[in-house]
Amino acid sequence: MPAHDLTHFAVESTLGFRYGFYGLLTDGWEITDFATPWPRGPIPDQALVVELIVGFFDAERRQGEAMTAEAFQKQAEQYVASRRAVGKKMPDGLRWLTDAELERVRARRDDLLAQWTAMPSGSVLELEFVRVFAGERGGAHN
Repeated sequence: MPAHDLTHFAVESTLGFRYGFYGLLTDGWEITDFATPWPRGPIPDQALVVELIVGFFDAERRQGEAMTAEAFQKQAEQYVASRRAVGKKMPDGLRWLTDAELERVRARRDDLLAQWTAMPSGSVLELEFVRVFAGERGGAHN
């Protein structure tokens, strides 16, 4: 799904996550490594955090209403608590976002989606994923 994948790119590149979907692909993971039988083992916690963030961006895009950082955090806390309550593994060290970070991700995502939409059928959108090494902005933290 292009919108979801482009949202991943926006989240990971804007917030500096090193080990989300695109970071793992950069490390040599294959698409099939992200599903059973999990040939590379469990998905790293940072990738799970990224997936949670991307899921909330996908939900707000479908609903057509942007969340504040406070609302984003409350929904994330509720989601994590409900999953843990039924015995599901959830990542430690969730990354709380500021309103400014949310706006930067939305702007990047919207730009990527506009590029995708404007492309002629059969075209390829090539993006370069660049990891942040100095000053590590995207670590999972509270």
